[in-house]
Amino acid sequence: PNMLKYLGNKSIPFDIDELVKTIDVNKVAFINDASENMKTKNPVSIAPFSRHIFKEDLPQDIIDFIEDMGFTEYGCNLLIQQTGECSPNHFDLFLYQRNEIHKNTTKEDYYRYFIFLNDRTIGQFYHIGNKQLDWKTGDMYYQDCKEYHGAGNISSETRYTIIIDSLKSLHPFDYQKVVV
Repeated sequence: PNMLKYLGNKSIPFDIDELVKTIDVNKVAFINDASENMKTKNPVSIAPFSRHIFKEDLPQDIIDFIEDMGFTEYGCNLLIQQTGECSPNHFDLFLYQRNEIHKNTTKEDYYRYFIFLNDRTIGQFYHIGNKQLDWKTGDMYYQDCKEYHGAGNISSETRYTIIIDSLKSLHPFDYQKVVV
């Protein structure tokens, strides 16, 4: 299965530590899929421990960066994981996209991309299925959201990741032709 594809390293045109200082961190939202997973009685649920800043509250530099890659209609957020924060094993439901952006869609209608904004340090992790990543700043991946995945940070540094959700009909990358 093609659960994860490396899409190359992108040059990050901003300093994320400086950019985050311009964001009102009190506007961060927590993962809302946890209650949905609980309703379906999944054996693995998500805890709301990671901070997400959604598209409408992101600095223009991040929006420009995403659109310069060819994304036109998309959802996105900046995932911020401070020391001790995590997203336990889960799969994505795309509730925000399905309920707010493109009604009458299902999770199968979406692709997910993510870009790491800082180098991985000891104590930071991201895994999907049985694969754990070792990333560098700018590494971009496609992720099959049918697979359980999780991430966390017990390092002394904040972990930043841009997450982009695109309808399959609107995605700018043909992930199937990319070789890991």
